Amino acid sequence: MTLEQVIKTSDLIGPALDWAVAKCEGMDPSEGGTYDPINNFFAWRSISRKADFSRNWTLAGPIIERERINLVAVDESVGQVEWAAEQGSTTFSASSYSYDSEPVITFAEISVVLGPTPLVAAMRCYVASKLGEAVAVPAKLMGA
Repeated sequence: MTLEQVIKTSDLIGPALDWAVAKCEGMDPSEGGTYDPINNFFAWRSISRKADFSRNWTLAGPIIERERINLVAVDESVGQVEWAAEQGSTTFSASSYSYDSEPVITFAEISVVLGPTPLVAAMRCYVASKLGEAVAVPAKLMGA
């Protein structure tokens, strides 16, 4: 029996965030894989790897590019730098122009998530886009 804890996606950090990203990537331990929370290591089907998405640009970079996640530093007037990650639909039409001959850009639903680092913000944004605003993660990851 696996004990789970529901947490807001915007609060995910560390192994809990990495676990949620791995789940979004199709490496769900509940479907025959295993996860070692101490070493943050996944073994799933024929894949075994360190799953530190929220700290490793080599793992997170392809996700950021594929999912078209944009990152921007937020004003540090609150005393610390925060990062915002956004993902959403943007439509640009070169053949559609407004009355003043400027290109028309239409923004549809955009999801913006904050984080203390670019990767944490980006991975929270990715998880939110796939799993929603709250995620059930193994309780043992919450204190890891």
